Amino acid sequence: MDIRDIYPEVESRLFNLEDFAQGPLHLTILTWEKVTFRWGTHLVLGFAQDSRRLALNDTRVRPFVVAYGMAPDDWIGAACELSKGARQDAQGTITEFLVIKCLPRVHTPAPPPAAQADPIDSLEDDIPF
Repeated sequence: MDIRDIYPEVESRLFNLEDFAQGPLHLTILTWEKVTFRWGTHLVLGFAQDSRRLALNDTRVRPFVVAYGMAPDDWIGAACELSKGARQDAQGTITEFLVIKCLPRVHTPAPPPAAQADPIDSLEDDIPF
């Protein structure tokens, strides 16, 4: 027996390759959690734009670590692009896979400091000598 036989919505809450058939999705990481599945414990990301989540295995976690560091808390607010890729081996077998592109964080430059009044100008007044 498989738990999905009783609760088919369990896996529907996770992304799968068919979700990217219409093209890439641009998502912002909103949450992360450690989840134990029947195949092991994995980090699962939640996104601001979609209720589905992404389970990360050893391969899928690498782009996030390289782009945003070892602490998942630092990934919150970061953007990524998820899409479907494919490759063909020498025997002609086509294998589809998930492509993860971590987008650089957008740093808004700090506004320049407000112009301060020149202290010499503040000494000018209409007092005659």
